[in-house]
Amino acid sequence: MGRINPIVWLGLMAASIYFFFKTGSSSLPHFCLFEETIGLHCPFCGLTLAFETLIQGGIKKAIIINPLCVLLPLYFCLDTYFKQIRKYHFQKKINSMFIVFAIFNLIYLNY
Repeated sequence: MGRINPIVWLGLMAASIYFFFKTGSSSLPHFCLFEETIGLHCPFCGLTLAFETLIQGGIKKAIIINPLCVLLPLYFCLDTYFKQIRKYHFQKKINSMFIVFAIFNLIYLNY
């Protein structure tokens, strides 16, 4: 049995996430170890609510809740694409840019 194509895997994940939020079954409890220990919101706090809002069509509101809700899917798509074409130096650049965005998001969410 062969490996699943990463593009197919991303599509299945995206469809699962879409139906998860669309059916309204996203009443997950909030627990963030980063927030509990340090007392600050982590760069990923609020992503579930932001994705839910984004899928329901509230793009502006989702970006206000957590701007990474737009950048995270883009990051995963670019990362998968560059893995497929074996351009690993682009992957390093994308990873570095994502870390910078995460740091800015940490500042945005806490001030």
